[in-house]
Order: sequence, then structure tokens, then C-alpha cells
Amino acid sequence: MTVRSLESVSSFERGLGSACTALRFGDGNLLAGSQEGALACWSMDSGNELWRVEIDGPISDLVLEGNRVYAAASSDLHVFDVDDGEIVWSRALEGASDYVRVHDGVVWASSSVYEIEISDYTESTVWMFDSSGSLQQRWTFPSAHGISTYTMTEGYCSDWAGRDAGTFGFAVARMRSITT
Repeated sequence: MTVRSLESVSSFERGLGSACTALRFGDGNLLAGSQEGALACWSMDSGNELWRVEIDGPISDLVLEGNRVYAAASSDLHVFDVDDGEIVWSRALEGASDYVRVHDGVVWASSSVYEIEISDYTESTVWMFDSSGSLQQRWTFPSAHGISTYTMTEGYCSDWAGRDAGTFGFAVARMRSITT
């Protein structure tokens, strides 16, 4: 078996200054976020860097939706303009930001609180924002005996919580649009 180097199979290679923690592409753009909080956007056609911003890291998740880039980073949720990297809005979350998804104009994010003193997760929160960044609703769940992590896919938010002796809990909530 022949082992190839990354350089031999990649269209272009770019650096962020620290480990890449999130990667998304769409509409001719490649977006990457790093452990230290670098967020960069490159043209997939030319490989040229279009913009770069520095925020508190790590960047745990990215979503590219329309002309917006949604970034879950450190304990915040940031929204940037995809054309120039200018910040549109930013909100502080409780704990570490985990995931972000956009569905029917609603921005969903999740965060987790980890207590160092007890070496365990104590709670997780799902946040629901409108497209302008106004908090619409939030749900906080205590974690019992282990890890609580959210997985968000289009239209659904799933929570699994590790339990003792190999058992686990699992819940799925349907994401819905805000109607007035």
C-alpha cells in the first residue's frame, strides 16, 4: 500500500496557528476554526484567504447558512458576515459552547457546565435565538453521574447522558420554527 502525503492529495494547504477544531465548506468558501480561536475563510476556487478573525477559543462548531457564519466558541455564540468576517451579533452562553445549528431561521446552540472540583458535567443548556440574536427560550438540564452532550442535526436536537454501569439516557426534541 502506498502512503501519500497530505500535500500530494490536497488542493491547497493553509494554517490556522493551532489545531483545527471545526471545518465547513459551502458556496465556494472553506471555513476553519482553531483551538486557539482563529476563524478563517478561504475561496475554494483560488485558495486566497478572504478574511480572518481572532476570538476566544476553542471553536467547537461552525455553520454556514446564507450569508452568515455561526460559530460556537469558548463560552460564546458568534455570528459573522461571510463576505467580510464582520461580527453581526454575539451572545454569551453559560459554560462551554458545544454545538450550533440553524433551522427555519431559528438559531439553536448548546452549552455544558463542567465542574472541575467534582470532575463532572453538572448541567447542559439548549438555547433558542431568533435570527437577530434575541434569546427566545432556553432549557437547562442537570447531568447525573456523567457526561451530558448534545448532538444537533437538521431539525432535531438529541441529548445523551452517560450513566453509571454502562446505561445511558437519551432524549430527542424536534426543533420548531418561531411563529407569531
